[in-house]
Amino acid sequence: MCSGTRFHAWEAHCIRELLAVEGVELALLVVDPEGDLEPPRGSLWQRIRSPAAGYKLFKRFSIIDKLESERPVELEELLRGVPRRVCRAVRSGKFTQYFSAEDVAAVRAHELDFILRFAYNIIRGEILESARLGVWSFHHGDIDKIRGQPACLWELLIPDPVTGVTLQRLTEGLDNGVVLKQAWFQTQLKSYRKSRDAAFLDSTDLPARVCRDLLAGRGEYVSGPASPTRAPVYRMPTNTQSLGLAVRLCMRKLSDACVWLFRHRQWNVGIADAPIHAFLAPGFAPKVRWLPAPARRRFVADPFGIRRGATTTILAEELDQAEQIGRIVAIEWPDGGAPHVRRGVLDFDVHASYPHLLEHEGSIWCVPEISASGELALFRALEFPLRWEKVATLSRGIAALDASLVQHEGRWWMFYGVEGRKGAVHLHAQHASTLAGPWSAHACNPLKTDVRGTRPGGTLFHHEGALYRPAQDGTHGYGSGVTINRVTRLSPTEFAETPAALVRPDASGPYPSGVHTLSSLGDRTLIDGQRTLFVPALFFAQLRRLVRRLSGT
Repeated sequence: MCSGTRFHAWEAHCIRELLAVEGVELALLVVDPEGDLEPPRGSLWQRIRSPAAGYKLFKRFSIIDKLESERPVELEELLRGVPRRVCRAVRSGKFTQYFSAEDVAAVRAHELDFILRFAYNIIRGEILESARLGVWSFHHGDIDKIRGQPACLWELLIPDPVTGVTLQRLTEGLDNGVVLKQAWFQTQLKSYRKSRDAAFLDSTDLPARVCRDLLAGRGEYVSGPASPTRAPVYRMPTNTQSLGLAVRLCMRKLSDACVWLFRHRQWNVGIADAPIHAFLAPGFAPKVRWLPAPARRRFVADPFGIRRGATTTILAEELDQAEQIGRIVAIEWPDGGAPHVRRGVLDFDVHASYPHLLEHEGSIWCVPEISASGELALFRALEFPLRWEKVATLSRGIAALDASLVQHEGRWWMFYGVEGRKGAVHLHAQHASTLAGPWSAHACNPLKTDVRGTRPGGTLFHHEGALYRPAQDGTHGYGSGVTINRVTRLSPTEFAETPAALVRPDASGPYPSGVHTLSSLGDRTLIDGQRTLFVPALFFAQLRRLVRRLSGT
């Protein structure tokens, strides 16, 4: 369902991703002849007195002509030859629309599998059953919390740190459709434009995901029960609410600019004297022995380790704040002794981090993140931790984030993040019969998109017969916690997991601002933590960037 061959950019991306799925073809355009018509504007006095005047003014200055997601895209060439049916819907009440019996019969004659709605308003009646699998529609919001309009705005007003997107099969009930797929993104509390663009542009693959499931025989949920949501339905904000939001956004931007200039993140690594599965217990608060604080302009994070006798050897990312280039270092930490840092370990020409370690068949292996190279490579230690050889390229052409490997039920599994168009991270997986591969992509990729627990955050582990996957929780910003997910289904064609525990930074400890990695070390666990402090070198680097930006140089 569309208004012609001009689409918003997010809709065009959605169509292209659908057509990239083998077995999907576009069979009909259901055209709304009134879709491009703007509603009458009324007199100037009527517009000023409108209860939504404040929002319209806010919208004009904050997002109109600035949204990448709503940039017009002409698809005439792509859609040439596709049959078209112009259907003029009959309005009932203010928003509801019905299709004539003639139009419904004409649409049914095409024997469609589903209809994707990019036009019309609230549609009801027989058109909802005119395709075998109904009419699918995006709801840019989490239907269990927020319904109504404007899209992605109330998350800033309430505020809610997470913005949801739901693809549903429409029913007669308002937003009580059958939930097909969902995705969750961090609400950009200082920018309505960025928050809205991220939600719209990084969720365009949801219909394609459903189609892949249907083609593989996994799409039984399309005919599932309707959502029982009773979430409040929001309307246009009042003038007072719009003014308040504009003020809050300005204050948030000012606060963020001050933090950006004067408060800088510093990560460090510690050892918790408890096994990783202890973090599954509610309220578990480990005692952590932290490395000595690094120099003010450096940090270390993403720890993975091997324990031999009374010495723990940790591989981690070390980063110079001013250079912003990560390198892998080895930290040898004897029990009761001082740690010793060795540099020049696994040197690369690009940013390197997350040196995922594992032991297998008597050897020590590492898969570091070097996403800028577009390669996932497997290294074996010749002399741990200093000498390594590259054994295999596990994947090429993918900017994989934080790849984490585990052997489960006779197969090797590799989970990693892939960044979307606007920075959201999607979970992907590959599997293989041997560690060196060849590796095959999971049939359901991407497996999930959820800022609360998608991007890998440490070693996967087994406990009491179940597999657990630590993942980064970015609800309140990068590094705000680690969600430990319990994997409930895992095969080359299936994946499901549920949150089992949430690890937050120790607010009373020396690193109270963040945590994003948990890695197993036998009866101990490696962890990283973040604090904020003033770093002169980074302050001057940021200041130079700000001056160049303001001067246009």
